[in-house]
Amino acid sequence: MRGGEVADFVTASLRVVPRRALDKGYTFRYPELEPALRDLLGR
Repeated sequence: MRGGEVADFVTASLRVVPRRALDKGYTFRYPELEPALRDLLGR
């Protein structure tokens, strides 16, 4: 695999949960990436 292929492989199967922040009661404006990117990009 080349660098880009490795990055695609790793990120495609990655599920990151900010457990400590959530446990302390933090709420995210955008809990999912797609709506956050849409807002950021104005779409």
